[in-house]
Amino acid sequence: MTEPAKQIVASRPLREQVADIIRGMILRGELGPGEQLSERAIGQMLQVSTTPVKEALRTLQAEGLIYTKPRSGSYVADISIDDMLKIAFMRSSLEGVAAYYASAALTEAQLDQMRQLLDAVEPLLPDYRTHQEEIHQHNVAFHNVIRQAAGNSYLTNQIETLRTIDYSFRRIAQMSYIEEPLPAHREHREILSALEGRQADRSEALMVAHIRRVAVYVADCAKALRAKKALDKSEGT
Repeated sequence: MTEPAKQIVASRPLREQVADIIRGMILRGELGPGEQLSERAIGQMLQVSTTPVKEALRTLQAEGLIYTKPRSGSYVADISIDDMLKIAFMRSSLEGVAAYYASAALTEAQLDQMRQLLDAVEPLLPDYRTHQEEIHQHNVAFHNVIRQAAGNSYLTNQIETLRTIDYSFRRIAQMSYIEEPLPAHREHREILSALEGRQADRSEALMVAHIRRVAVYVADCAKALRAKKALDKSEGT
């Protein structure tokens, strides 16, 4: 893992970067359940003031990754892989609702944008390990168009909260287990076809199935990764 302080860049709000780093440490198991989080110690580790640390901890508390005790401080919540899977399933349902409403609202310009995004992914698939981040960004943009077309800020905000946790979990689990992206790409094509046909029920069903399939894969990867870490630790003692 890169030294935490070196992960800080000038182009993003500090509170977001601090939240990302702490979130990653929790999901990787570097910060265990019940462990107290010192604002001063985190600030020193990341070479930032305690203000962005306080803001980051509030974000993580809203996500359920940490909890606070009155007059005591903040502590890491006991988050299991099954908990993360449930969060992904919750997100899938909301993303399905977004696809349902987007099916009637998508403009031709938005549909064309989605076609272009998937077309741009196509030549990257044969060498997907090299182009992993680029493929990911195109896929994120594809989903963003659907959320925007749904036209409901409350729905979008709820999805974004769950997506932040879900994506962090995916990145961590897939550092050692990278899924071949062709199945997801095919699923995106099917979703687009349903949206082009203004098939609301089918668009919703395909979106839910797509996100849940990937979520189960990531959960399996995370379990394998944790098992490997536990084995390595036992062999090292």
